[in-house]
Amino acid sequence: MPSKRSLTVAPQCRATLSGHALKQKRRHGSNTSHRAGAFTIAEAVISMVLVSVLLVAALNTLGASKLSQKQMMDHGDAHLLAADLLSEIMRQSYADPEDVKKVDLRKTVKIHPLGLDSGESGGSRIDFDDVDDYQNWTSTLFSGMPERKDSTLITEFVGWNRSVTVERMSAVDPTLTSASEQGLKRITVTVSDGGVQAIHLVGFKGAGLPPAPTGIQVLLVVADPAVPTALETARQTLMESWGFTVTLIDDAATQVDFDAAVAITDVAYICETASSIQLNTKLTNATIGVVNEEALMIARLELADTTLFYIYKTEADITDNTHYISSTLTLGKLTLVTSQQPFVYAAGSVPADALLLAKVNKKKSMLVADTGAVLLNGFIAPGRRVQLPWGYIGFDITSLTAEGQTLMKRAIEWAASMEQP
Repeated sequence: MPSKRSLTVAPQCRATLSGHALKQKRRHGSNTSHRAGAFTIAEAVISMVLVSVLLVAALNTLGASKLSQKQMMDHGDAHLLAADLLSEIMRQSYADPEDVKKVDLRKTVKIHPLGLDSGESGGSRIDFDDVDDYQNWTSTLFSGMPERKDSTLITEFVGWNRSVTVERMSAVDPTLTSASEQGLKRITVTVSDGGVQAIHLVGFKGAGLPPAPTGIQVLLVVADPAVPTALETARQTLMESWGFTVTLIDDAATQVDFDAAVAITDVAYICETASSIQLNTKLTNATIGVVNEEALMIARLELADTTLFYIYKTEADITDNTHYISSTLTLGKLTLVTSQQPFVYAAGSVPADALLLAKVNKKKSMLVADTGAVLLNGFIAPGRRVQLPWGYIGFDITSLTAEGQTLMKRAIEWAASMEQP
């Protein structure tokens, strides 16, 4: 067994060891405290830099978020302002109510400039009753802020502006504008804030479905369908009393417009008031029937080689009552008007294929030619043609007798290839 002495440590040694260990501990402890303090300061500096960077980024993010929120609110406000005005416009008539009474806007008629009508003021929208009235309207002309139709200001939107453009569009391709009236308009409402465009809102307004056709579709050629004369209106009224549907067209309309109108009508009736210079040959090649009472048009329709002469009379001499047009009339002199009116007659050559139904002043007056007839200059009639015995300047259509009206009505029916039993 080992001795107790070998396991005993002398007190001096313990003291020595304890003192040495203490010194080591102090030495190591002092170094540790020094290193920990230095690291904390660096960490604080770095943390401050990081916090500053993060704070700047956070502020930038917050600013961008606030700006985005404002832009979204402005966009929403702009949309509401645009929708409010567009809704107001869409509730209006497609065209001026007075024009709607005069013409069928789905057919070719004289084009009115878009904008205010006579008697309407641009000072407010209170008088606006159709889509056209809003063309080039803008609120900056007034208060510098949007307003309602009754001119009440919307004070919550000071500095906001609304403006409108109206355009005629193609009914075949609504993305294309059209110079002619095709029953479709595009309305664009623009809203801006402080001169900066905020939004466009677009709507389309149509003329609506055409009325169901009744009777013969007559294309009445006049001087100005926007303001027809009393005698032009009298012709239209008379035709409508027979159950015909009448569409007015301007004698100055383009060939394209005439071709489009011919495609949807049965017969053209050239009123004495129409200008032969403006109309020229726009109906010469028409495949529908043409009834003419304008003396200066006879050569352009290839029914005579010279202009008709005229004479004031009340009667014509019916020379043929075997034709549908004159079949209900008696041969010989027949009173067609109640007062002296200008009757016309041809002094030159007429086509051999043309039938003579009546004479005036013993000269050839009322002529008819069927489709395919050889007219002057070898021209082949593309549709039925009728030259009435009357129709120089000032002819009063209201003076027609019952027999005169019968002659006119049956001439239209025959030219339209719709003879009645």
